[in-house]
Parts: sequence; C-alpha cells; structure tokens
Amino acid sequence: MSNIIWAKVKFSRNLKDMLFTHKMSDVEQDNALKLCLETIEACGLKGEAISNMSEQTVNNLAGNGMIENSFLTNSNIKGYASNPKVAVQINGKSHIEIFSKADDIYSAYNEAKKIDKKLCNKLSFSYNDKYGFLNPSIDKVGCGMEIGILILLPALTQIGAFKSLPKSIEKLMFKIESVDESCNLYMIKSGANLGYTEKQICELVKSYIDNIIKCEIEASKTLAKDVDEVLDKCERAIAIINHCIKIYTTELLDLISKILIAVNGGVKQLEDADGVKKIINSINNNLDYLLQIIPRGIAIGVLISAPMGPIGMLCIQRTLNKGRWPAFYTGIGAAISDIIYCLLVGLGISFITDFTEQNQFALQILGGI
Repeated sequence: MSNIIWAKVKFSRNLKDMLFTHKMSDVEQDNALKLCLETIEACGLKGEAISNMSEQTVNNLAGNGMIENSFLTNSNIKGYASNPKVAVQINGKSHIEIFSKADDIYSAYNEAKKIDKKLCNKLSFSYNDKYGFLNPSIDKVGCGMEIGILILLPALTQIGAFKSLPKSIEKLMFKIESVDESCNLYMIKSGANLGYTEKQICELVKSYIDNIIKCEIEASKTLAKDVDEVLDKCERAIAIINHCIKIYTTELLDLISKILIAVNGGVKQLEDADGVKKIINSINNNLDYLLQIIPRGIAIGVLISAPMGPIGMLCIQRTLNKGRWPAFYTGIGAAISDIIYCLLVGLGISFITDFTEQNQFALQILGGI
C-alpha cells in the first residue's frame, strides 16, 4: 500500500518562430491551434477546440484531472486532445503541454514521452543547443519537464515533523505544498530543470520521494507503539470503507491515513482481499476536484470580503466590458485622486491650526454667542 496517490509528468513545448502564447494575437493563437490540432490528431489523439466542447464535457474532464484548472482561467483560444492515458493542452501557458498521470513516476513519464517524441518528430519547437527547450517560465527552460506527486503523509503530520523535511536534493529544488493539512495531503513538485536530463530529474524526484516515505515509515513506527489503539483504528477504518454506501473524500482520506499508519508501522499486513486498494484507487477523481475547489473557495472568499464601493464596481464593469487595462487605469485614477485629497487635508491642517491659534479669543466669543 503506497502513500502516493498519483504521479504526474508534464512536458511544456513551444512552437519555433512563434511568440509565446501570452504575447500572441487572436489570429496567431487560432493559427497555432489549427496547426497543433492537425499534428496531434496525426499522432492518434482525438482533439478539438475548447470552444466547441460542451460545458459539461469540460467540467467532467476537469473533475477527472484530465484538464488542469489553471488551463481554464483565461480566455485564450485553446484546444484539447487526449487518449485514456495522456492529455494535451494547446495554447495554455505554453503552446503545447503534454501530461500523464499514473501510480508511479516512470509509468507517467513513459506515457507522456511517447506523445512528446511523436510531436517532436512532426513539429519544430523552440530549442537552443545551450539551454534546451525554451519556455516563458524560467523554471521550465531546459528539458521542459515537470513532475508532480500527490502524497499522503499522516504520520509526519501528526508528529509535526513535516516542516523538518529536506527541501532540496543536490542542486534540484523541490516545491512542497500542503494541499489540505487536515487530510494529511501534500503536493511535491520538481523545480528548475536547466542542466538536467529527463531521466536525471526522474531519478532525483524518485530518490527524494523515497527519502520522504522512509521518514513517514519511521514516524508511523513511532505512532504505532500503542499497538492496540493503532490496530483498532485501522480495523474500524477498513470496515467503514468496505461497508459504507456513500463517503466523502475528506473522510475517506482520514480513514486511509489510519490504515497507512498501521501498515507502515508494522501493525497490520494489508492484502488486496481487504477490498481497500480498489476503493483507494477510485478516489483520484474526487481528489482532483478537491484540488480545484480549494483555491476557488479561497478566491471567492477574498472577493466577497473585499469592500465594493462605487469605484470598485466601476473597475469590475470596465474589466468585463473593455478589458483589464481600462479597469487598471480607472483604479490608478481613483488612487491618485485619493492621494490628492489626502495631501490637501494634510497641508490644510497646519493652516487651520495656525488660524485657530491666532484668532482664539474671537472664536471663543463667537462660540459663546
């Protein structure tokens, strides 16, 4: 039974002699989209423009983790293609983003690499002999590969040792983020890859993950000293998972965490016959939805808590009607006017104070009347 929920490998590629996506006009984006779709379909993947897909289809793909949430956040002319194991996003942060999810790093890497090789043979990508594949994100310059690992670390979370985990191996930096600490769920991503080959990055990430899992096992053994209590929680968790009719993702993660502590702590030998493995594999879709819903909830909370005066409403209106820059200039104008008012008040206070002191007696008589 593994602590890893899934591993994702993504390749970012940009077309040669074309501007990066965020610099392209609508016409240029449309041309890039047509070229990429034609080539991708020649590689055996079914693709189409996002604008031609139903909202329900897009939401289903996003819920299944087959479209990244960040891919849907802006209004570029986009396309999408996939087969059961690989997805390709067109006109996202890069012209082409190829990614695959699997139970382990190398399975995900092999599936994504198959499509990457086919596309590299058919398309000319921006490549420099010294730096490798060029990309608008500096941390993806090089081999253009990113690895993400979604992992459960209940024991390290419980003993408060997660923050003490090493943050890097050699010169390759890793990003470690808590997806939901109440669920013991963490995301580990590879960082800058300039100067490293794809295989080296896979090996370094695997070594790093193995090191973290060793720490998790040691922490589990520490928690498992009270054998009866840990075993009782484990057996209860297995019974609930096997016999429940409906269960929420957060509750399921909590139950799996109890099982993991018992298994990694050497208290329980878990067999496939227990029926847990199949259910654990089925939570990936719900986890992808959880990963999307948390940042959305934070963003909605910030927007709701922001004071909405007439200037704020005007900025929102101009953003929707005319775009971000007219709204930005409106906000700047409002800020400048506030500064002018503040300066007038600040400079005027000294004049009022001097006038009051010089005419204090007359003002007292006037006030008394």
